[in-house]
Amino acid sequence: MAGFDAGALVEPLDYDFKPFCPEIKGTVPEPTDKQIEAFLDKIKSIMEGANKDIGGLSEDNPDEFLEALSSLDPKVVTKTIADMARAYAALCSNKPSYTDLMKAPMRVRILFFRWVQQEIFSPEVRTGAGTAVVNLPPRAVAGSSST
Repeated sequence: MAGFDAGALVEPLDYDFKPFCPEIKGTVPEPTDKQIEAFLDKIKSIMEGANKDIGGLSEDNPDEFLEALSSLDPKVVTKTIADMARAYAALCSNKPSYTDLMKAPMRVRILFFRWVQQEIFSPEVRTGAGTAVVNLPPRAVAGSSST
C-alpha cells in the first residue's frame, strides 16, 4: 500500500529576494484556513474594485487580472498592487511583511504573488515524493500479436 509523506510532498515555502533585496528572505509559514479565506475575500474585493475600470475580467483568474492592470491609470495600478501586497503579507503571516514586499521592485513583487498563489492553491506533486508503484499494461508493438 502506498504511503503519504507530507515532508516529501510539500516543500517549505522558502523565499529569497536577492539580488534585488538580499535582506528579504525566509520561510512563509503554512497559512491557516482562516488566512486563506480572508485572503480570497480580500483579493476578490480588490479585483472587483479594479474590474470596474478594466471591465469583463474573470475574478477567478488573478494572472489575467495582473496582466490587465497595465491598461489602467498608473496611480490605480500602484494602489492596487499595494493593496495586493497587504493581502499577500497577511496570507504569509507577515513573512515577508507588507513593508518588505513594497521594498522589492514591482516585477519581483508580482512574481512572488504568483509563486505564493501557485504553491498554496495549486501545488504540484514532486517527482519521487510518493511510494506508490505504478504498473503499466504492456504496450502493443508493431508486428507482434497478443494471443
